[in-house]
Amino acid sequence: MTGDSVTPVRDMVRLIYEFFSPWGDIEDIHFNSHKCMAFIKYQHRYYAEFAREAMTDQVLTEGSTEPISIKWALDSPFDKSEALRA
Repeated sequence: MTGDSVTPVRDMVRLIYEFFSPWGDIEDIHFNSHKCMAFIKYQHRYYAEFAREAMTDQVLTEGSTEPISIKWALDSPFDKSEALRA
């Protein structure tokens, strides 16, 4: 990753954190800039459930009219053992 692409990714992760942290304690955020997709891991499932209800159909960036889509992840990008087995 070049120096130019690190800052926008870091800014997006920071923005995601700011929008989702009020709903519970976040353990990790995995942002895939190529797919414009983020995985947010909360300390407890009920935080995630509350965040899902609160953030569904919200807009993250100013000037954007497209709401975010929130879905449950079936495979965890946080599970490093999955990557090692592949």
